[in-house]
Amino acid sequence: MDVVSSWTGARAYALQQALRMTNEAFAEHLGAAVRTVTYWRSRPDCSPQPVNQEALDTVLAQASESVRAQFWLILAEREQDRADLHSSLAAVSLRAADGLDRGSAHPESSLLLFGERGQAVPFVREVKLVTPGDLAIVRSVRAHLKAIDNAHGGGTALPMATMYLRSEILPLLDGCGRDARSKSFIEAVAEYELDAGWMAYDAGQQDVAERYFTGALRSARAVGNRLLEGRILASMSHQAIHLQRVQGAIGLAQAARSVTAHIATPRALAMEAAMEACSYAAAGDARQSHRALDDAAML
Repeated sequence: MDVVSSWTGARAYALQQALRMTNEAFAEHLGAAVRTVTYWRSRPDCSPQPVNQEALDTVLAQASESVRAQFWLILAEREQDRADLHSSLAAVSLRAADGLDRGSAHPESSLLLFGERGQAVPFVREVKLVTPGDLAIVRSVRAHLKAIDNAHGGGTALPMATMYLRSEILPLLDGCGRDARSKSFIEAVAEYELDAGWMAYDAGQQDVAERYFTGALRSARAVGNRLLEGRILASMSHQAIHLQRVQGAIGLAQAARSVTAHIATPRALAMEAAMEACSYAAAGDARQSHRALDDAAML
């Protein structure tokens, strides 16, 4: 289910646009006054009353998948316009691996936005505290975005993933600390970033994918999730092969195997060994490729 943590006039208007409704029709659909809907449109930063927030939640939840997809796309485009970046904008969190030791998993100084030419632009946002429901929300949104990605491709899902990360997830990361809830949230964000990396990869935006993978890797390392770290390293190895960085691909595949040794399932270990074999094959080293394949077969 799609979840908006806090509705604004701009987000309400985006939902109205996605539904292709007039002010009168949207007001009737919500059970609100027409002047209220008009006010939201003229005041994009306003915060609707709680009763209207609940009504907006209900309308979004009951909307068709195509309407929900259009809603997120509209928001993504607006966020990009406000940041004065191009349509391939991607947001990625760059945090130090020891961020938790400093009492924050996501230092403010490490956050940058990247445009299609790789330029770094500081991004200022409000700080929100992580609540028990935030973890479930991120996982729910991630699952929905994966469904859109599977059905329509990474090019469709990526702008929505970028917008949600930028507007909803990153402010919560600033409120993370060293407690168990924060660590679980950062872990969920790492999985989200990994998915976004694959969306960018599928959309042909390799620089964006690389930054998402890097952010996911640092998040996984920050919370000490070695299994997730191995998955991310294997993904980065796959991308390196595609980009013809064969030596880097070999190193990443070996790192994936090393970090998950003795803790991953035989299936996961076999897949990582197979990725190493692919890397050696791309480098033209048949002997080492067969050796890695033998390792995979024995698991």
